[in-house]
Amino acid sequence: MTIPRVFERLSWHHLLLLLILVVGIAVRTHRFGEVPAGLHQDEVSTAYDAYALLYYGIDRNGFHDPVHFVSWGSGQSPLMTYFTMWFLRFMPLDVYSTRIVNLLFGLLALPLFFLFARRVTDRTTALLALFLLAINPWHIMATRWGWDSNLLPPLFLLGALLVSHAERKQYLWLGAAMLGLCLYAYGTAYVAIPAFALLVGAYFVRTKHVKLPKLVAPTTILFLVAIPAVLYVVVNVFGLGSIDAGLFTVPKLPGPARFTTQSSVFGWGFFLSIFDNLRDLLLLVLRQDDGAIINAMPRYGILYPLAGPFALLGIGIVCARVWKSRSYRPEGVLLAWLLSAVILALTLSSVMIHRMNVLWLPLVLCAAIGAMHFKRMRAVFAAMLVAFGMLFGQFAYDYFVEYPSLTGDTLFVGMDEAFKAAAESTDKPICISDALAHYGLTHVFPLYAERLDPRRFLSTVIYFNPKDEFRRAAFFDRYAFGWRGCATVEEGAIVAHKDERPNLPDAYDVREFGNYVVAIPKP
Repeated sequence: MTIPRVFERLSWHHLLLLLILVVGIAVRTHRFGEVPAGLHQDEVSTAYDAYALLYYGIDRNGFHDPVHFVSWGSGQSPLMTYFTMWFLRFMPLDVYSTRIVNLLFGLLALPLFFLFARRVTDRTTALLALFLLAINPWHIMATRWGWDSNLLPPLFLLGALLVSHAERKQYLWLGAAMLGLCLYAYGTAYVAIPAFALLVGAYFVRTKHVKLPKLVAPTTILFLVAIPAVLYVVVNVFGLGSIDAGLFTVPKLPGPARFTTQSSVFGWGFFLSIFDNLRDLLLLVLRQDDGAIINAMPRYGILYPLAGPFALLGIGIVCARVWKSRSYRPEGVLLAWLLSAVILALTLSSVMIHRMNVLWLPLVLCAAIGAMHFKRMRAVFAAMLVAFGMLFGQFAYDYFVEYPSLTGDTLFVGMDEAFKAAAESTDKPICISDALAHYGLTHVFPLYAERLDPRRFLSTVIYFNPKDEFRRAAFFDRYAFGWRGCATVEEGAIVAHKDERPNLPDAYDVREFGNYVVAIPKP
């Protein structure tokens, strides 16, 4: 078939689908690795542990093939690290390999989201939903950097898409396995996944879409995939020792597990915070901002303030459709997804955008469903589309032009380059200033910059707070953190914040890297 005939067979739906995908891909890949500028400490932690595990067989805490990384002391989800390992086989450890996993999964989410929306709604609504996701500020931002939590939404989406085809047992089994895999993407899945599985299973049985005996096999698959995660929770809730199972290890964390400190379930506070969390969730959906610049840009929020009312209307429409129908409707899977996110919100110590990220994809779809309620009011509908297009244009400009200047210290702009320059300039000890030693968890940056052997780190590291949730290193290898520790060594270089530049000795040459400086003794 010739190319002109291919285009003759394409309908306007196909052409619009391709156009939306092109826009979505373009805004997610344009200046990838440059925007956002800098690297977040969790990105660096994930990437360095992937490097250490790949080339030395252990992470920086000495565990081989852990089911959950110790990271700072309170745990870090492992899936992003293991995916990153595959790319480090043929890519250097840099900003591109650090962020490529989220980029690829974010791009994959676009067609998967259309397929899920098409499964739940009609073709036109699915196109509108894809359009809203392609220009969605939260999803664009989440796709472009390597925070491990951002991996959960696309994996949950794939699981929900497979489960929505439950009439074919192979899809249901694969969906169960994918949902089990979500447990290793981000800690909030410990609540969201069991809640979703119970809700969607109950819906299948109630509507006689899938008989109860046929749920035994997928439930077993989900449980088998979840066993290492269950062991991790048991070990750290009951204070047991680390487990070396040969194929994997289950670490006992030195500090309190993050799944306990970020959840209100572990204490009486759960019952006291339920209504507060519901209120905070509603406010978050309406305001679409939690004050964290890495979660949302001011004025644009999660899915633009304009979309909030449409999303709430869409939720109402979905609830009404499922409630009125006694037979199975694919919207039931969407409703189970929404309810599982609400259940998650009830268990959180604080409701924040990244902790609630399983909610935003179904909310985008609900916004499309709500907006389609006005499709017969053509002038209103057209004005809405134009408004979303204008908001997207403003967001794209602000994100690529203004946003890099807003994330300087949050994403430690220039810190990896500063440590690399310091390491290359001298073989003597390197001093890190008080501002860097006590702000954030900067000790992972020299590991990342110098590609340090994790065994050297383990054999020399001393922590300021060895039993805390977020441990900060006081010393390791040739790095001393804080002026007090630096007083005991003859430094070959100093790494400091640029605001500390006037306090550096005059007998040093100073080079600036983003928000940080490297001072080297003059010859």
